[in-house]
Amino acid sequence: MAQTFKKRKSAQSISDLVGDMLAPTLRKRGFASSEVITRWPDFIGAQLAPHTRALELKWPPRCSKTIAGAPDNPLPNKKDGATLIIAVSCGVSIEIQHMAPQIIQRINAALGWRCITKISLRQQPVARMILSVPRNPPLLAAEIARLEATTQKIDDEKLRLAFIKLGKGVFERNRKT
Repeated sequence: MAQTFKKRKSAQSISDLVGDMLAPTLRKRGFASSEVITRWPDFIGAQLAPHTRALELKWPPRCSKTIAGAPDNPLPNKKDGATLIIAVSCGVSIEIQHMAPQIIQRINAALGWRCITKISLRQQPVARMILSVPRNPPLLAAEIARLEATTQKIDDEKLRLAFIKLGKGVFERNRKT
């Protein structure tokens, strides 16, 4: 049986496609959306982001009161929001403790409601996120030919290859600007 596929009129971002797959894992860790995870460097700062990671949100237990007219619907304790648990590398925890009110304020402002009221730190090794560096497109055949023609009179092969490598770097840098 042949499958039919819908044609998309525009490209979709990977974050839109992966969101549905991550939702169950995020819910297990107390996150309703991926915003706290994906915008973490904005909340914590670019210098501290590699040394910290948002682990989970611990929500307070629900109280035993119910909403009038809605049986078995417990109300959350309105005084307490969630506790954000952050993994921190050694040496960073004191700075995060001092920044805790600002971090809470930034996250709550981004989410649009008073979600987080406390921060709890767990000192543990934090794997650094490695951001991929965008690669430059390969050099054009004309650029390579120009480099080889320019360096063909150099007798020392190592020196000639070093100049070719330097030339490639110059071409790539000039291409960006």
